[in-house]
Amino acid sequence: MGQGVSMAQIPGVGSVVSAPKLEALTATNKATLAKQLAEAGKATAEIKKNGDLLQKSIDMLGKVNNAISAAVNLKAITEKQVYLIRTAANIISEARRRKNVDPQVLQNLISNVDQAIANNKANVNMVQKLLTEGLNLTDADRLRFLMEIDTKTDGMQRKLLNLKYGFRSSSNSLEAIKSLKKN
Repeated sequence: MGQGVSMAQIPGVGSVVSAPKLEALTATNKATLAKQLAEAGKATAEIKKNGDLLQKSIDMLGKVNNAISAAVNLKAITEKQVYLIRTAANIISEARRRKNVDPQVLQNLISNVDQAIANNKANVNMVQKLLTEGLNLTDADRLRFLMEIDTKTDGMQRKLLNLKYGFRSSSNSLEAIKSLKKN
């Protein structure tokens, strides 16, 4: 169309644009694209930085959760071990207060209670070792060992209560038999 200027049709626009205008639009588009790519690069770097921070936060939260779980378990274990020792002392005290107890039965009861206390002492020592920094254990391993000690402590507590109730039942039965013989 006249003076040697070529015309180009831009798809979708529906208008005819001259070559210099098209070149200017292309340059503007390239500059805009370069600016958008630079901003996307910055956004990507920021997202990666936030992702790294989030991962560090998750890791720290996991460590805190493990530490809290270990502390809660340690407190429960300690309370159970104190209760176990009190139970043992009560069993022996009650057994000694009973009249007409066969000395051999009393000695067997005391031996069984002493064994439970010795096992409990071993658990206390293990807890102390687990809490030292010298052991090369992860928090998860420490927590697992604490849970095992907790289970053992529960088992010893059940054993002591079985001893207590068994002794009480047999003593009551013997007392009832002796009472019947008197009548």
